[in-house]
Amino acid sequence: MNSSTAYAYCRALAGSSARVRLFTIGRSEEGRDIVLLAVADEKGIQELGAAESRDRRAGGSAPHDAAAAAGIVASAPDLLLQRGTALGRDRLDRVVLELAYRLAVSEQPMIRRIRENLVC
Repeated sequence: MNSSTAYAYCRALAGSSARVRLFTIGRSEEGRDIVLLAVADEKGIQELGAAESRDRRAGGSAPHDAAAAAGIVASAPDLLLQRGTALGRDRLDRVVLELAYRLAVSEQPMIRRIRENLVC
């Protein structure tokens, strides 16, 4: 598997599930997209836009009081970050893609609880 195959897989997973959202967060030195794949329950994915806005307010340069910032951070969902290079060359890349798939589609109670309580 190469990076274009891994990226195509991420795009297909995001396109086929309301539990997955794909973000392009930059470009590599080689000109490839740097992507971030978010997996959560449907409500968590829908709330990502509000979370982005909230995060900008909490970390922005506009003056605000510490209590307001603490409240914004406290209301943020918990995140689990799994890093893969998406080059598709090693087992970690494949494991991250497999984990994203299982988090998106599995109906096992444990996986449902993860989706309900985390954005992965």
